[in-house]
Amino acid sequence: MTNKVVIANFKMNKTIRDTKEYIAELIPLITTSKVVVGICPPFTAIKSAEHKLKATNILLGAQNMHVEDKGAYTGEVSGEMIKEAGASFVILGHSERRSIYKENNILINKKIKKALKLGIKIVLCVGESLAERGQDKTEEVLNVQLSEGLKDVYANEMGNIIIAYEPVWSIGTGKVPTNEQIAQAMQNIKDTIKKLYNAQIANSTIVLYGGSVNENNSKDIASIKGVSGALVGGASLDAKKFAKIISNFS
Repeated sequence: MTNKVVIANFKMNKTIRDTKEYIAELIPLITTSKVVVGICPPFTAIKSAEHKLKATNILLGAQNMHVEDKGAYTGEVSGEMIKEAGASFVILGHSERRSIYKENNILINKKIKKALKLGIKIVLCVGESLAERGQDKTEEVLNVQLSEGLKDVYANEMGNIIIAYEPVWSIGTGKVPTNEQIAQAMQNIKDTIKKLYNAQIANSTIVLYGGSVNENNSKDIASIKGVSGALVGGASLDAKKFAKIISNFS
């Protein structure tokens, strides 16, 4: 894929009504076909979003899924449920899932394999904490998260997985790594995938950047070597700002 990919992660924001209004505002603001656009509303708004997006090229995703198909897991949502609601992809391993809900690489790996089995594409998030960055452990952290997260994932399945590099210390803080730091992380990710699979898969794997991406810095981020797009949090909640980010990646 030569096109860039830009995905909105609403997190725990926007009701069904909010999401419908947002989509109605966003659609006419997208003026390029050079960017693949995705949005991830809360679970409650996925079905409504599907109806609003039917006549568009905007992809619909979910922010998480449970590893089991069904069972006594109060408050959880399965992969089959998000797929039936209309989601074609899912974000897994987001730093907030790792830090707040203590999800580890083993669980994330199980979710990845379940999603692949169900035919759901994946955005796998990886990234280091501020302490790990300070200890010069970024490369090590990325290597472990990818190696364990992609364990037993076959080479022919990698086309269904996008990697999102999200330095934990940058998410929601307004702090963005230097261009050199982002480029180095992108290279670390590609090198690890090359070791796990081969050069062809490493070269073809889409790697996004996420972490305080906004309408002002996205053009600069888009120019960094190895960056194939963005996973956008807070700035994606405003349709005009998100549209500007999409334009900057075109």
